[in-house]
This record gives sequence, C-alpha cells and structure tokens, in this order.
Amino acid sequence: MRSVRGSSCPAGSCSARRTRSGRLPGIDGVDVWGGAPVVPWLTGDEAGPESGDYVGADGVGTWSHPDNLACDQPRYASIAAYLEAVHRTLTEGPADAMGPDVPGLVWGCLIWDWPEAPLLDDALAHWHPVH
Repeated sequence: MRSVRGSSCPAGSCSARRTRSGRLPGIDGVDVWGGAPVVPWLTGDEAGPESGDYVGADGVGTWSHPDNLACDQPRYASIAAYLEAVHRTLTEGPADAMGPDVPGLVWGCLIWDWPEAPLLDDALAHWHPVH
C-alpha cells in the first residue's frame, strides 16, 4: 500500500487527480460525495461508515450515505462550538445535552451510547454513564 495525500490504496491503482471538492475520488474515479462542500469527520459506524458528522464552511452537522448522500443543516456553527458542547456535556451535563447518545465509560474508554437502544454488545454490562 502507498499513500496519496492521506488516502491508502494498492500501489498503482490511485489517481492523483482530485475532484472539484478537493477529495480524492473513489476507486472507480467518482466522488461519492457529489462535490458536497463538506468533509466527513466523525463516525460511530466503524463497519460502514454509513453515517456520522461532517464539517464544512457552514459548521458541523450530520450526514448519512446508505443509498443517497444526505447532509443535515449544521447543528453547530464551528468545530470550536461542537467541542465546547462536548466539553459541557462531559463536565456539567445533562448527559443527553447533545442528543440521545450519552457519554459513558467502558474499561476506562469514553463511549457514547444510547441507553434506550444501546449498540454495545458484550461491553454493555460494563458501560456506566458519566452523569
């Protein structure tokens, strides 16, 4: 594997040609983001990813891409505003200040999960909310 500006791919199969958005295209040469002026930033879906948070000129919001790319309106004006909300949620609470996923600890690791419909499996018994 060789790296082309942060993208890993088999040697010889990468094209250094960038799309209008500045992202490297997929293996087939297509920008699956359709030129959207956002950068996928965070995801809790390590298997996909099919959803997560993005950052763009308008702020931080959520995206999903199971069949068709959809970017919601930004929930936070900037990365700084997002990080301030995370800090407030972790230090002051309430635990659900940022939505249904609440911060908790599993074996010393910070894990955000939804207590009403948890995604954790074997580790669920060890998950304890921060607040």
